[in-house]
Amino acid sequence: MIRYSLKTRRVQDKEPTQNKWNVLQAPSGAQEVGVYFLAGSGYTTSAVISEYFLTRSRGSAPVSLTVDTSIQSPTSGMGTIATGQLTSSGFQIYAFTTGASTNARAGGVWTVQY
Repeated sequence: MIRYSLKTRRVQDKEPTQNKWNVLQAPSGAQEVGVYFLAGSGYTTSAVISEYFLTRSRGSAPVSLTVDTSIQSPTSGMGTIATGQLTSSGFQIYAFTTGASTNARAGGVWTVQY
């Protein structure tokens, strides 16, 4: 809401402040979307390839995290994509290798719901 102050003769806009707060403290029902791409060498079966992703929101507890493999399906020894360590600061996406490989990879879209 934009307000005009007769006393200070200035326009007071409170929405930009609220919008900044909504980025740092995601409201209920909000979601954040991003992309990931894991690639690495698996020296043996069950080697871990992982990455930790930071979310923009701080202090808001996420309800759920979903990932897909729409960019690159797991190939060259990359196993099933899994997630872990979901907190208000970020999360981990990882996979175990299915055997020795020099270029295991997978990629897709992640979505965090608050």
